[in-house]
Amino acid sequence: MTSQGHASSTFCGLALCSFALLFLCCGTAQSLMLGVRDHKQGNYCILLEANITGSVQYTNEENVSRSSNFTVPGSAPTETSYTAVRPNGFNHTELEADHTWYLTLQFNSTGSMEQGSYSLSNYTLDVVFFEMQNASSHYNGSHTYTKAPSFKPEWNAAVQQGQPNAFTCSQNGLHFVEKSSVTFQNLKVIAFANETKLEFKEGQITEPCLLDVRTSDLIPIIVGACLAGLVVIVLVAYLVGRARAKRQGYTSV
Repeated sequence: MTSQGHASSTFCGLALCSFALLFLCCGTAQSLMLGVRDHKQGNYCILLEANITGSVQYTNEENVSRSSNFTVPGSAPTETSYTAVRPNGFNHTELEADHTWYLTLQFNSTGSMEQGSYSLSNYTLDVVFFEMQNASSHYNGSHTYTKAPSFKPEWNAAVQQGQPNAFTCSQNGLHFVEKSSVTFQNLKVIAFANETKLEFKEGQITEPCLLDVRTSDLIPIIVGACLAGLVVIVLVAYLVGRARAKRQGYTSV
């Protein structure tokens, strides 16, 4: 069975913008580029590029804990212009499909769009269980996995002079209740943008996640340690050689 993807957008106002990514539970993980269009202007307000995989935990009819792994392939549809705006000014996406799972991401902005920041504020994973999965009747055929209460997603970046930075991470996961998760590899995402093309603009400013910052900080330390070790080895070899030369000189005398 191949996976299918779909993105649904809402108008990216100052308060919140969100989209839903639809997929089935099987497939081959490939890099996926998603764009969410602003319904009023037609430009892309969210861009997301990543390899997306995940796992959900559930209980079957025998009350045995099971897991179901899924992927989102690169061949998934990449954009839509469907929009629903709630009367209170917040944006909300509603999307229905048979036998599909969908991930909804919501981004909030703080400050102004001239000088502020945005972050991933909430997310849910809606799952439709197939008959062969034999899920417990507790799930009633479907289930919504919500954000793990204690987990704080790192997805955030600054907005400078009206231009949002992109958040990047070599590997980053979103954790849900019931020990379920979605993993993003080679993640690059930007929200509250105003792009005319389904691509990150040339020279896009990015902000790396803590994992990548620590890794980049470790590289010069490791290189420095290796060079220091090499200097010590050369110095020891020089001293040993010098000591041997002296002994040979004494012997010849």
